[in-house]
Amino acid sequence: MNYPEFKMFLMSKISERVGSDTQVCIRKVPKNNGVLLDGLTIRHKERNVAPTIYVENYWQKYLDGCDEEHIVDMILLENREYSVDRDIDIDDFLDFGKMRDKVMYKLINFEMNRDFLDTVPMRRVLDLAVVYYYRVDAEGLYGATCIIRKEDMERWKTDEEELWRLATVNTPRNEPANIRSMCECLLEYCAMQIEEDPRFMDNAEHVLDMAGISPMYILSNTSQVFGAACILYPETMKDVSLRLGSDFYVLPSSVHEVILMPADKGYDSEDLSEMVREVNASDVMPHEILSDHVYRYYADRGVIML
Repeated sequence: MNYPEFKMFLMSKISERVGSDTQVCIRKVPKNNGVLLDGLTIRHKERNVAPTIYVENYWQKYLDGCDEEHIVDMILLENREYSVDRDIDIDDFLDFGKMRDKVMYKLINFEMNRDFLDTVPMRRVLDLAVVYYYRVDAEGLYGATCIIRKEDMERWKTDEEELWRLATVNTPRNEPANIRSMCECLLEYCAMQIEEDPRFMDNAEHVLDMAGISPMYILSNTSQVFGAACILYPETMKDVSLRLGSDFYVLPSSVHEVILMPADKGYDSEDLSEMVREVNASDVMPHEILSDHVYRYYADRGVIML
């Protein structure tokens, strides 16, 4: 079956399995960078919240040969895992006094999100935009987040400047930076691969030797969600420059993490940018792309620039 037929199959089969008191629908969900994904929800008529399950992930499993009935089983299992068996009280979200400690920021691409940025409080940084969100702490929602829109800001009787002040305190506190060496990450990757296939050891030493040519670090936050925003943490960036003993390049590998490389090892920024563009085009999901540009952190001034 083709993709539209696959979606109809899922809606029909899941509706049969969950009963008449539950509504099953698939709708377009706007994601970062103007991407639209098909989100499937299975919502009990007496509940005001339901998890969104992205159909594209399961369509790929079907293309890879997974049985369609097994796919239905996996979707129902995912829905049970993330469902909340009660209504969510939204009153707390309307009270800015209760939300002040929850306001955080993340980074997205400016040009790729122009229409979306018209609807939210934001500020420009480099070729990026800072936007604000809060995490929903209700039990069972597993760190679900909500973007702060202009209507939220107006309801709270606040402005972007105050959101920025709050987020610069809350984000590093709630999502501390996590800096790991590329070699450490590759060691972990190699260990997992060797456990699955001992033949991987044949190439592991070569991979690690290549990583040892120059010190490189991966910067994210502890949750590894929206971790690229750690480049806005002044103390973190200063710490990296002291660790490397130089200025350094920032390669935006996704909205969730960046790669840091010393600037005194002869790298050409244009070559690095070309590498980032190639990786974005081939290996990064479209809605997780941050930028095609490489940035440089100047240690003597404590600033990051294009």
